[in-house]
Amino acid sequence: MKKIFKIYLTTLPLFLVSCYRDIDLDKYKEDAGKDILTVNSIITPDSTIAVAATKTFFFSDIHHESIIAEGLDISLSINGTYKGCLEFDSKKKLYVSDLKPKPNDVVDITTEYKGNKVYATEVVPEEVNIESVTVKMRGPFKEEFNGEYYMFTYNIVFKDNADRDDFYFLRFREAPRDPLNPGKSTGLGQIDYSHNIVFQKLKDYMGDMAPSSLMSNPSGLPFTDEGINGMEHTLTVEEKVLESMISKEMKRSIKLFAINKAYYEYIVGNLMYFESMDETPSGMIDVGLADPMRTISNINNGIGIFGCYTLSEKMIDVLPLVFHED
Repeated sequence: MKKIFKIYLTTLPLFLVSCYRDIDLDKYKEDAGKDILTVNSIITPDSTIAVAATKTFFFSDIHHESIIAEGLDISLSINGTYKGCLEFDSKKKLYVSDLKPKPNDVVDITTEYKGNKVYATEVVPEEVNIESVTVKMRGPFKEEFNGEYYMFTYNIVFKDNADRDDFYFLRFREAPRDPLNPGKSTGLGQIDYSHNIVFQKLKDYMGDMAPSSLMSNPSGLPFTDEGINGMEHTLTVEEKVLESMISKEMKRSIKLFAINKAYYEYIVGNLMYFESMDETPSGMIDVGLADPMRTISNINNGIGIFGCYTLSEKMIDVLPLVFHED
């Protein structure tokens, strides 16, 4: 029996103008789909360059693991200078280089697959530093069912670059615990991003596709510099912590990623489907996934994502506020 699936067709940035049509998926599998290479790579100055290349498969198929596309010659160029071909690491199942990109580098990866030139070119963003993080605590308050709780308000200050369109991702986490004195891990409280114009713009942009839990996404949220271009801006994030969650270690990690546009669009597209990036297969990227769904690709003559980011991080300990220590 042939499988008929409905596929949603959307072109960014027109997320809200969507239509769908019936697709004979079996016919699609037999034709062009089998000749498409999936290429995924996220590069950062903190790590050497690595590329995952797999044969495209369909989510409706039964697969125990990705079908690695071995034997490819994937060339790497940085700022127009050829740097050689990536080597295939049989243990990691990745094509790797010993080079690390730098901010503002123009990075190009190119290969050939089934007679087609498959390539992508992206620019590594400049790092945008978190200038400061301050926190205030209110409470304790009482709830009928949950008991006492505290509200922590974090103000995260950074300066946007006025010379370009910028794309970001803010991630708020419980900081890694002291391995010699870990105590009880209580995790993070309930996060609220709704006090920021940049995240309200994200919600408006997503429209009816915005998940109901968007403003409390535990994985973090992407945003752009629309409305704050060139300005010093303060991101306000609130955390609700139940009294029962208070432990002897309450450090928070705040990460501000500067990301390329394609990576931003990829994350936004996934949020429409999974609500939390932690719910997506493999966290941020599922290698080789090509089932009909709304997705973003910046791989020419292939599919996948070539993402770039730089990172600024601050740590803050909120425990002294609970016990009124200076």
